[in-house]
Amino acid sequence: MSEGNNKKKRKESNSTKKRKVLFLKEYVDFGGNITLSCKAIGISRQSFYKWLKEKRFKQEFEEVKLEPIENVESKLYATALEGNVTAMIYYLKNNYRDKYFEINKETDRGKELDTKELIRAFKATDGYTN
Repeated sequence: MSEGNNKKKRKESNSTKKRKVLFLKEYVDFGGNITLSCKAIGISRQSFYKWLKEKRFKQEFEEVKLEPIENVESKLYATALEGNVTAMIYYLKNNYRDKYFEINKETDRGKELDTKELIRAFKATDGYTN
């Protein structure tokens, strides 16, 4: 009887392992949305947070956590290279804040730099093809 219980536990364990792997895939596919990822594999958010307490799963989650952000960054950069001015400005202001966003030291308020200056700067970067 004890042996049968061990087999059952192993099956549950394998099922849980598969769900964890599937969760990580869904997490990337859903752009980092935990709720949608949980629904897609049929678990509660509470189960996800319980898994997150496990060292191995937490480490695996941390490894994929940035993938959705990196995917968007890549698309933003590609759009900027295609000549999208809004994407150029956003990319430069958020990745090179010190250079393209001046801070008034007296008021601690930001002052946006000239749009033409930002476009010229972006076009001077490697990879710009237009």
